[in-house]
Amino acid sequence: MTLPEIKCKPPHLPPPPPNHPTVEPSETSQNPQPDQPTQPKHGRKQSRSIQDGRESRYIMFPIAIMYYFGTNLDNRFSVPGFWPKPEETHKIPFERDEIKAELERLRRKRLEKRARRLEGERHE
Repeated sequence: MTLPEIKCKPPHLPPPPPNHPTVEPSETSQNPQPDQPTQPKHGRKQSRSIQDGRESRYIMFPIAIMYYFGTNLDNRFSVPGFWPKPEETHKIPFERDEIKAELERLRRKRLEKRARRLEGERHE
């Protein structure tokens, strides 16, 4: 048994490239001249200035927000008297006598708290 012969169309072949040896290059030159404007490939005309405006908006918006909220912070968000003055802060003792005096003060404070706590337990 023989198979029937199937006749197919040949596949569609693209036209030869412009620099094909059978065609003169000057006849098929599709390159626009320098004085002719090029059209966008997507079919719609959109000027570059619109794109530049959009890009600059995306870049400048966060910078403007940071500038607006980031300047003059000391005057906007300061609370008078919030930070202690240098004479009100703790001073770390470095001299031997100062260290002994500080340890003695802490010992007295601890013993006073203990005495108050024991006195409160006796009354209960």
